[in-house]
This record gives sequence, structure tokens and C-alpha cells, in this order.
Amino acid sequence: MTVTRHSLSLTDFAVEASIGIHDFEKAARQRLLICVRLRLDPAVRARHDDIATAVDYDFLRAGIAALVAGRHYNLQETLVEDILALCAGRPGVIGAWAASRKPDVYPDCAGVGYEAEADFAPAAAPEDADGVEADGG
Repeated sequence: MTVTRHSLSLTDFAVEASIGIHDFEKAARQRLLICVRLRLDPAVRARHDDIATAVDYDFLRAGIAALVAGRHYNLQETLVEDILALCAGRPGVIGAWAASRKPDVYPDCAGVGYEAEADFAPAAAPEDADGVEADGG
């Protein structure tokens, strides 16, 4: 079997963010839902059921939490681009899609949001316990 596409995803990560251009948005944090899909290099796959050879995604949740805790964002567009930058250069990640959504803006819709996608140059692959790159034989 040849895997031609694979990805990792973080779906509807709920954070309390200081985001928005209006005075009431600057005065109080609001709920924001974040989704990210990491597009993985097809040549990089977990081997031997070993976490050391898999693409680490713990950085994603922690990194997003740090981004929203660290500053006020006027625009969802800026936050999403910062999330994409967080994903760039990660071993085994060749692209990412990210979206943010304010679910509480309007009572008659699920939310208002922004999404973007980026392609990255492949970074070095994670190594397995034997020091062999995960895409090796």
C-alpha cells in the first residue's frame, strides 16, 4: 500500500481570545473555535507504532493557546496567518489549513470566520529509535 496523502487535524479547539475591532470586543475575551489541518509529507510515516517517528502535534494546541494568550488580535485573518506560521518548518509538515470562527456573534448562524491555507517546503523527517529517518526503508 502506498499512502499518497495524509494529515493530522485539530478540530474546534475552543479558546477565549481577545479579538476584534469593536470596543466591546477589546474589553472582554470571547469564545473562538480554531481548526487546523496539517498536510503531511507522504514519505514521512510513523514506523513501528512508535511515537518518536510520528509528526508531533502537541505543539499545535500549546502554540495556539500561547498565541491567543499573548496579545490582542484585531482580525481573525492575522491570527490565522500566525497559526500557519506556527506550523511552517515543522518536521514532516508540507502544508497547513487553518480556520477561526467566532460562534457567538450572531444568534442565527453557527459563526463567522476566516480560513487560509499555505504550502511549506518539506523539513527534516522525524527519526525513529534507531536514528533512521521515518521515510527510510
